[in-house]
Amino acid sequence: MKSSKYWQRLPGDLWPIHLKPCEDELFSSWLVRFSHAHLLKVETMCSMLWGRQSTVWNRDIDKLATSDFLEAMAKATGTSMERVYSTTLKAYEGWLSEKVNSNGASRWVTKLGVYHRKRRRYGLMYCPCCLSDPETRYFKRNWRLSWSTVCVRHQCNLLDRCPTCSEPVMPHRSDMLARDVTPTALTIITCSSCHADLSDVVLEVASPEAIALQVRLEMIVHDGFIYISDNTNLYSFLYFDGLRVLVAGLQRFWRRYSRLAGLLQEPVSDLESMALAQRRGVMAEVALILDDWPSSLFTYSGVHGVLYSDLKAYSKLAPYWYACAIKPLKNIQLPLSSEERRAVKSVILKRHGTFNIHLARELTGRRWR
Repeated sequence: MKSSKYWQRLPGDLWPIHLKPCEDELFSSWLVRFSHAHLLKVETMCSMLWGRQSTVWNRDIDKLATSDFLEAMAKATGTSMERVYSTTLKAYEGWLSEKVNSNGASRWVTKLGVYHRKRRRYGLMYCPCCLSDPETRYFKRNWRLSWSTVCVRHQCNLLDRCPTCSEPVMPHRSDMLARDVTPTALTIITCSSCHADLSDVVLEVASPEAIALQVRLEMIVHDGFIYISDNTNLYSFLYFDGLRVLVAGLQRFWRRYSRLAGLLQEPVSDLESMALAQRRGVMAEVALILDDWPSSLFTYSGVHGVLYSDLKAYSKLAPYWYACAIKPLKNIQLPLSSEERRAVKSVILKRHGTFNIHLARELTGRRWR
C-alpha cells in the first residue's frame, strides 16, 4: 500500500483515480469508494481532502454536504459540480418535496440517528443483489427514501440492517477492522460491527403490488410530474405532499381502530423513523389505495371503515388533487355494527367508569344514535 504522503505529493487537485459517481449513487457511498480505490481508509482520505479537524461523519453528509465538501470532490475526481450535487439528497428539492432540510427532519428522507460517527437508526437500506454485483456495488440515493421498500431491478425486498448482527449499515466505517487493513472494492459491503458480508443473505421476493408501486413512485420523482385525475401536469412534489397526508390519515385510522378495539396503542412514528418492516406494511396499504385511484380509495374505505375525518388529517397541508379526491367520503356515514358498539362501550366504561355519548363520538369518529 502506498503511504498517504505519496498521494499528497501529487501536483494539482486531481487524484490519480478519477472515480465518477455511479447512477443514483449517494455522495457518502461515492466518497467511500473513492477512498478505497486509492487503497486509503475513509478517515485518511477525509483528512487529506478537508483537514484532520473535518467533521464529515458527525452529520448526515448526504443531506448536509457543504459547498466545500462538494467542490473538493469535484476537483479530486474531475467531475462537474452539477453531477456532484446530484449525489446529494438535497438534489431532491422540488422533486420529492418543496424543500429538503439540511438540518433536522425532512419529508420522505429516512433518519440515520447520527451519534458522533455512528448511526443508531436504520436509515440506510440496500439490495443484497446490487451489492454482490461489481457493476452495482454502491449505495443508492433511492435507498434513503422512506417509501422505498423493494429493489425493482432484482424484484426483492430491501434490507435496512446487517443480516448477521442486526446493526445499522454504516459503509463509512466498513474499513475500521484493524489499523493495518488495506481497503478493497469489497470492503464497502462489509458490516462495520461484525465484519459479515452484507450481501450474503437469502433474498426475500417482493410482492407484485410493492414492485408496481415502487416503479410508479420512482418514475414520478424522476420525471418531476404525473398525470392524475383532472390534473394533466401535476408537479411531483405536490403528488408526494398528498401521499404524505394519505399516510398520516391511515396512521390516524389505525390509532383510532386500536383504541376502538381496546388494544394497547404504541406511539405512531413518522414514516422516516420507522424500521423497514413497518414501512413495508404501510406502503402495502398505500399500494391498495392507489391501485385504481380514486375508486380504490372508496372501496378501501368501505371495507375497512376509514372515514373522511381520518383522511383529512393535517388537511391544511393537503394539495388540491388530494382534497378533491377524498371529498365524496365526507357525506358517507358508515353504520356501526352491534359488535363495534359493544366494544366502544366496553372501552369507555373501562377508562372512565361511565358511558358518555360524546366520548363515543370522539372514539369512533361517527354519529352515535
